[in-house]
Amino acid sequence: MLKLTQEFFGVHDPEVQREAPSPDEAARLWIETTQSFYDYFGTKTAERRAQPTDDLLSQIANARVDGELIRDSYANGWYVAIAPPATTQRRPRSQPSPTQ
Repeated sequence: MLKLTQEFFGVHDPEVQREAPSPDEAARLWIETTQSFYDYFGTKTAERRAQPTDDLLSQIANARVDGELIRDSYANGWYVAIAPPATTQRRPRSQPSPTQ
């Protein structure tokens, strides 16, 4: 998840930066990363709807508007909103980079 978030939000951490891609390659990477993000959270949403736990993911996955579960696309918007602070915490220098 950390790697996906870093790619999705273009983190400026020199330890995970890559060389700047061409505009076409950047667009392709953006689409690929976005799809991976939505695939990951689509699976998590289905899991939490089937077996809720006591976490924020379950709260979002099982949120209702007018008695109906929110759409997956709406849940994904919430995941995007909360993912950066939850997954981009600075790690101690003694921990290896997640891309290593």
